[in-house]
Amino acid sequence: MGYQDFFRNSRAEWTVAKDQNVRLQSGWFSERDACYLASGKPVIAQSTGFEHYLPTGKGLFAFHTIDDVIAAVATIESDYASACRAARSLAEESLDAGRVCRKFLEDIAL
Repeated sequence: MGYQDFFRNSRAEWTVAKDQNVRLQSGWFSERDACYLASGKPVIAQSTGFEHYLPTGKGLFAFHTIDDVIAAVATIESDYASACRAARSLAEESLDAGRVCRKFLEDIAL
């Protein structure tokens, strides 16, 4: 099984961040999480502040507590197909290199 098949054959991703990224709320976001989202798989990731920049609650979920994880799993499982579509849409809208670079250049007026 290849690397991309690993994501496609997974149901979702759960990510625990390094303590420093959690404490500092650095906004760190895993490239592996980005791969899951691009593959149309939901992601539950420990809050590092990324949720201030990326939409959460449908395909991507930020958690602080185990209760947040349980709620995210319940949301995903209640309509898995919708969570997968939201994950892929988030990747296309917020993580696509062309869109991100264009917005960055606009923001710095180039």
